Amino acid sequence: MRPRRWTFALVLIAAACHSPTAVRAYEEHVGDLPNLTLPTLGGSQLWSDVAWQDGWRVQQHAWTGHHRLLDPGNRRRAWGSWERCQSALWEVDGSQDARTHLVVLLHGLGRTRRSLTGLEEALAAAGHRVACLSYPSTRAAIEQHAAAVTAVLDGLEGVERVSFVTHSLGGIVAREVLSDPSAAWRKRIQPGILIQLAPPNQGAEIARRLDLWPVRWLLGPSFVALANPRGLDVPVPGIPTFVITGAGRANPWVAGLDDGVVGIGEVYLPGARTEYVPGAWHTLVMDHQVVRERVLALLEPID
Repeated sequence: MRPRRWTFALVLIAAACHSPTAVRAYEEHVGDLPNLTLPTLGGSQLWSDVAWQDGWRVQQHAWTGHHRLLDPGNRRRAWGSWERCQSALWEVDGSQDARTHLVVLLHGLGRTRRSLTGLEEALAAAGHRVACLSYPSTRAAIEQHAAAVTAVLDGLEGVERVSFVTHSLGGIVAREVLSDPSAAWRKRIQPGILIQLAPPNQGAEIARRLDLWPVRWLLGPSFVALANPRGLDVPVPGIPTFVITGAGRANPWVAGLDDGVVGIGEVYLPGARTEYVPGAWHTLVMDHQVVRERVLALLEPID
């Protein structure tokens, strides 16, 4: 192997250990390399969206710390340092969307933004401006997910109001995002409403039953927080909040009624209005027709 390749391999290994110096060295290394416009999966469990502009997204890798710019078709248009990708994002040739209300979608634990594609398309068809974001739900803590979403909000242009529609863990991430009234985006963007679909606001009994080291390793620190309600110390959002969840008897591991994963008592959030939709199971709650209709109805007055 050539010395340059050895250097690259060693820097990559060091970067995976989250050393700031190694991450910077890795970013500089890949910054020297030309970009090939390659198709990607759009970011699954190793990428956080840290900037968004009308479907274009700058992402950061959870292990190496380097960045990439994806177009709306999930093709890589630039990669390397944050500065390089941000500059490329600014150069995107496109007309500014005149709609000032943005709906942010956040997926659940172990899922990807693709799980919300149907809901995203339904909202867009109804005339909403939508940002469906990715975050590495199994590779980082809730606070880290919230920091990435906050970075996206801080960098938004032409947005005056933002609402959130979330699935499962995404609802906890949104609560964390909304917990800081001093965040930069709050100075120029007004929070709208929060709609949580099947959120484990009180933790999850099923997570406590599965709280073994192999599962912890697989699902990461966010799972650990759900398994330990004391670790789920996230403030109640100070905006209108709506909870929509299924109600049935599907999981013998969960006491009382549940949606197959989360019990109806576990979705409780003080001050939130809760609606129960029979037959809306946890994994596919966002695709249930009644749930979609309720989400659209709740968002309609905001625009």
